[in-house]
Amino acid sequence: MKQQKILMLKVALAFGTVLPLAEFASPQLLAAYAQSESLPANNNNTLTANTPMQMTNSTVNETRANNLTAIDTFSAEGTIGSVILSNMSTSSNNNTSNATTTASVLPGKTFVLNGYWHLEVDNGNVTSFDARFTKVHLDATNRHTHEIANFTSSNNSSSVKAEINGTTTISGTSDVALNNVTVWHDVKTTIIMNDLSTVTISLDPSTTGNHFSGQSIYGVVNAVKDRNGNELANFPQI
Repeated sequence: MKQQKILMLKVALAFGTVLPLAEFASPQLLAAYAQSESLPANNNNTLTANTPMQMTNSTVNETRANNLTAIDTFSAEGTIGSVILSNMSTSSNNNTSNATTTASVLPGKTFVLNGYWHLEVDNGNVTSFDARFTKVHLDATNRHTHEIANFTSSNNSSSVKAEINGTTTISGTSDVALNNVTVWHDVKTTIIMNDLSTVTISLDPSTTGNHFSGQSIYGVVNAVKDRNGNELANFPQI
């Protein structure tokens, strides 16, 4: 009987220690601790939608330490995920009771864009830029494809560099194809990368028949490599 009481006491003490931890530690933190990962801490020891995640890519850290300005020979690639509004309104009806449906958020004639892009820079000179994507209305009509190719840089007076902490801006001209046929030639094109994380592609509306409604094309950077193929930035993939 005495041994049973001692055993019950040990069990109670054990649960008394474990349960408070379970109450205050979120599932994300418990999983992270189990994998010996470190997560950013806040006052509540919980993860929220606004909790910043720290990039742990060692190659990026080494590059920042060894080259505080930028690199002028690199390749970058990523995906395009963007929309082009048929008008600048974000709602096609006033039905607030059904506000979570797609139609109540964006008009059916909003264009959805999805594709990829690739950039090559050698000694500060852009040797290649190519972007290919599908463009289709949200209501599934008017589906077609585009390619931005034959890019010629106008950054003659300045060397293009991959700014690890800043903005990389590339200006020039390119040809734009519609359904595999080049329709617009020598279109003024601007490519902007922010912190090697996002990309913005802007095409001159006056030389593309305002086909993109004067709106830019947006995407993300998935990988950046130096001249030797070493990853300067390689973000988590889905």
